[in-house]
Amino acid sequence: PTKLKLSKSSVTLGKGEETTLSPVFPKGEYCHDVVLSSSDEKVASIKNNVLKANSVGTCTITAKAHNGMTAECKVTVKKMAESVTLTVLPKYDIDAQIRVLTSVPKDSAAYNIELSVSDESILAFDEKKKNVLHPKLNGECTITATLSNGVTASKTVTIGDYKKSSMSFKILNQFPSLPTGCEVV
Repeated sequence: PTKLKLSKSSVTLGKGEETTLSPVFPKGEYCHDVVLSSSDEKVASIKNNVLKANSVGTCTITAKAHNGMTAECKVTVKKMAESVTLTVLPKYDIDAQIRVLTSVPKDSAAYNIELSVSDESILAFDEKKKNVLHPKLNGECTITATLSNGVTASKTVTIGDYKKSSMSFKILNQFPSLPTGCEVV
């Protein structure tokens, strides 16, 4: 290969989590003999492109091709999150796009957060963005975030036809009767 990089240049995992880390080559190039190694196996180890977070700390995963090309990924391992927060509004219009936000406490990490819905006939996941949902039918549906250690958080949302309404107001002109406008009010 003329160039080598890894599928991630940096990653933060919770202790015990795993993710895939693979060598990436320019289009039309390949090398089957790439060795992946960890600067500290106690923090994170890699085998068959599977990166495993072993203990809290930092290390570097290095990929080395047979021709001497190298690439690195900085790995940070934090304690595994013991809670997750799921942020969504309680009501959405049928034509809305729902963006689901998740977070874990600052001193911890969770790389693998799986989202699920209780009724896929009401809410469907976006094909490209795993944290975006599209309403399909009116009704109630529960959205759940699950960490790799089994910790969950859920929120129920209601999908409906919440039409926007308008109100009529008398238009008041500033001149001539209200020359100082806002100050008078």
